[in-house]
Amino acid sequence: MTISFNAFPITGTVSRFIDLPDEAGFSISNANGQALLNVLGITKTCSSSPSPIQAMTALLTVIKRKQFGYRSPAIPATTNQKPGHALFIDCGRSEGYIERRLENFSDFIDASLKAGATHIGWG
Repeated sequence: MTISFNAFPITGTVSRFIDLPDEAGFSISNANGQALLNVLGITKTCSSSPSPIQAMTALLTVIKRKQFGYRSPAIPATTNQKPGHALFIDCGRSEGYIERRLENFSDFIDASLKAGATHIGWG
């Protein structure tokens, strides 16, 4: 499962999805997406309505300043299996992963702005 971010140009009550090129899109696994949203101070994994892109830009600016010189810790890969049940594998993540994904999210916001987006939604 993933959390996908989408760009919207909203004017009045009219909203439409902007289809960005694949290289400009931004999706992240549920667990890592929740961690990224938490760093941004967002508690919902699905947006009930798109947020203004300028507010997201402001959040990114503040968080990048707070994270400057900091690298999120590595999380080791783990496995969990109870007898007779499925094997669950958590692939973990490398040191600095959240900061790299913040940069990817920033690139997505920039591409969205260039494409005419006024709002960002996710789910």
